[in-house]
Amino acid sequence: QFRDGDGPSYRSSGFEKLRPNVLVEGGRITGLDLTPFAGQLEYQYRSRLLPLRPVLEVSDVKHNRRGLLTRKTFNAGPEFGITLAPAPSLDGTWEVIGQLEQGDDL
Repeated sequence: QFRDGDGPSYRSSGFEKLRPNVLVEGGRITGLDLTPFAGQLEYQYRSRLLPLRPVLEVSDVKHNRRGLLTRKTFNAGPEFGITLAPAPSLDGTWEVIGQLEQGDDL
């Protein structure tokens, strides 16, 4: 559907919010939006509907260290955060979805 490099990508995103000693937030992909279509929400990228479905998961992993990838609970978008320290205040409203393998000198 897209030529190489023409589709949605994290290359067009950056970190947009800093919560000192908690996390950095980013992952908003320029041009990618959830839009109502035929009674449900669909992803749209540059005016083209994408055959994607939001994946909603719930994780009970705690925000107990630096370098965890996390996203707001029940967030269907590509936005995410990276913890800068243990952040128990995120437990229950954010969910851990992974961890940094290298390069945690944020």
